[in-house]
Amino acid sequence: MLRKLLIQLLFRLLEVPNYGGMSDKNISQWLAAQHQDPRFRDYYKKRDLAILRTIGIGLSPKEYDIMIGQRLELNMMLNDMDKAYKAEEKRKGKLLKGKK
Repeated sequence: MLRKLLIQLLFRLLEVPNYGGMSDKNISQWLAAQHQDPRFRDYYKKRDLAILRTIGIGLSPKEYDIMIGQRLELNMMLNDMDKAYKAEEKRKGKLLKGKK
């Protein structure tokens, strides 16, 4: 128990490396741009259906957990995309109001 707690604390103290200059702002802008793209929506639907079909065939508990994790990640990305789109629209609305 104590070992697990120490490991968790160490991970929180470590700095996450910045791979290739990625920034939260760039990622947020990309996610906002994908919100209206029907190609991404098609990808999302196809991937979600593939995960559900895989779960439906019967899996070991470990494989089931992996598939649930992948579906959760996919849904979290869609949620992040919606948040980024709403934030971008709000920012654009403030810019337009400021120009009047």
